[in-house]
Amino acid sequence: MGASDDESQGLLAKVEAKVLLVPSPIKVHRRRLRHAHAVFASTALATGFSLTLVVAYRWRTILSSIAMHHETTASVSVVEERTHVIVAIADDLGYNDVGWGSSDMGACTPHVDAMRAEGIELGALYGAATCTPSRASLLTGRHPVSLGLQHWQLEAAEPWSLDPKVASLAETFLDAGYATALVGKWHLGHYESSALPTRRGFEQFVGFYGGGESYYSRVAMGACDDASCFFDFAEDDEAATRILSAPRHSTYDLTEAAQQIVSAVTTRPLFLVLALPNSHSPLEPPPEAYRSHEACVAPIKNLDRRAFAALTALWDDAVANVTSTARAALGDRVLWLVASDNGGDPSAGGSNYPLRGAKHYLYDGGVKLRAFFFSDAALLPAASRGKTYAGLMHIADVAPTLASAAALRFPTPDGVDHWTALKDSTKSDATWTYADVATRRNTSSSRFFPRNELLVTIDYLDANLDYLGFSRAAIVACDPRNGCLKALYNVEEVFWYEPPRDERTKLALKPSDFRKSSLFNLTSDPTERYDLSKREPDLFQALHAKIFDTYLPKMARARNLPTDARAYDAWRDNHGFVGPWLDAPPDPCLASSSSSSSRIAYEAELGLLLLSDCAFLASGDHHVPANLTSPPPPAPPSSENVPHR
Repeated sequence: MGASDDESQGLLAKVEAKVLLVPSPIKVHRRRLRHAHAVFASTALATGFSLTLVVAYRWRTILSSIAMHHETTASVSVVEERTHVIVAIADDLGYNDVGWGSSDMGACTPHVDAMRAEGIELGALYGAATCTPSRASLLTGRHPVSLGLQHWQLEAAEPWSLDPKVASLAETFLDAGYATALVGKWHLGHYESSALPTRRGFEQFVGFYGGGESYYSRVAMGACDDASCFFDFAEDDEAATRILSAPRHSTYDLTEAAQQIVSAVTTRPLFLVLALPNSHSPLEPPPEAYRSHEACVAPIKNLDRRAFAALTALWDDAVANVTSTARAALGDRVLWLVASDNGGDPSAGGSNYPLRGAKHYLYDGGVKLRAFFFSDAALLPAASRGKTYAGLMHIADVAPTLASAAALRFPTPDGVDHWTALKDSTKSDATWTYADVATRRNTSSSRFFPRNELLVTIDYLDANLDYLGFSRAAIVACDPRNGCLKALYNVEEVFWYEPPRDERTKLALKPSDFRKSSLFNLTSDPTERYDLSKREPDLFQALHAKIFDTYLPKMARARNLPTDARAYDAWRDNHGFVGPWLDAPPDPCLASSSSSSSRIAYEAELGLLLLSDCAFLASGDHHVPANLTSPPPPAPPSSENVPHR
């Protein structure tokens, strides 16, 4: 049933008034957006119009559009016809920490195992070696190196963040009319309001800003000064002080928050990031987890490993509960991506065995991620289910791939869309390698898979934000002739860490005292045991040239800044909770002012730092040393190892 043109104009005027009266975009709150959506929806029902509202906010702008048309038949609910997307990120989940691929935790993740068995596993997904760069890359489709996040993860009182000018996947979904929410860990910056998740495309946020916290007390890791330690838990932009009156394990609170968000979706498709802290340290499973998951923990004797397993089983329960709620509330058209953010930490109960290395390091144990796509609907072809996609993927590829699955576009200079390739069952086979391409399809791998190489990282800073004296880097490249090769340059050498089998042993990683450069064939040697750099010097040097000729010029200056003590007083005023403490971004030269002159000179030489913009340089001698006229190359295979500083 239609309406007259005069009625249409009057309705449009009322609608525009509702949009134009929204306050400053920086202060927009999710409840205001919900109210606006409700006004449009109720007006549409009353007049016989079908309205599609997209109210999208970013930290600088509010964009609103109204599409109106007459309908003669009942419209199909948006919830039923659009693809919902849920991304479940496990924290520090190692390659040996999922039931289907574990040597000792086979009974710990039954629900996730069942999803993976009916989904498509990603057999060659790479991320960063720590949390912040991986999570930023996933949400932006940008490589950490191009974001300036290649160095290290964010600490609680550091005044830096993901660049607010870089578009996020959440903003794209929000622009397309999705309800968007983040539950759990943010870890991409909180020093000012523009850095918060509610300013980066998430209408709702329930969780914590930093890298980790106590599961019970919610005291943040690394958030203490000489007088106090601070809590870290927020609902939207407000400190969630209510949790202190009735503390319980955060997995339960966060799971319930996610279920409530999913259940509340009625007229819009959903984009949800479920970023639970499990199984990051501290190892604090609830006592009941040992009892309810006896089949998981009973065979494990080591105490740290048992605690880690119990936290992982609790994560599996959470995914199961949210899956059940999503089926009831959203139907079967839900696409799940389940993935870890980086490798496991053997010193905190995790395991990547038999892969080499661990979180923080560039061997595959630190950067190769367990992951899969799952859906109840026909989004995934039946012929592809239960198989492993062999294509090389970087975590930056996730954003354009998810957008494509939802019939959206997310242009990015770094990420690659794999959605079409993923759905092609001929490209999904657990035994597939790039070396099989020529024999099986008579075509080049570049036409068969969307990606044939990826940069793992380039880093030029040490833990004190000083210039290393060399660049550490890693790259993976695949082709039909050689399979997949991985080259590492100037990296700390770490080894293989099988889960301890006795009760009290605590694993302590002991990297070598030297930096080493190596070449491995991952197709024939997935555990990185046989260094081919001397046997294949041409391949080794070709990959070196690729890093420093192709990727180094695109590297952004690291955004890391030292701790800002002003944060602590601001947190005391915020009921003792972590939150924003600056009204404006810090001086872009702050990091360099506290670093060595060699770092300043090196950044200037790379074009990463505009020296004339840094007032502090006027009082010091910051010349460019003669030996830093170009990025220091890694040692060739025949030279001695570079001493680790």
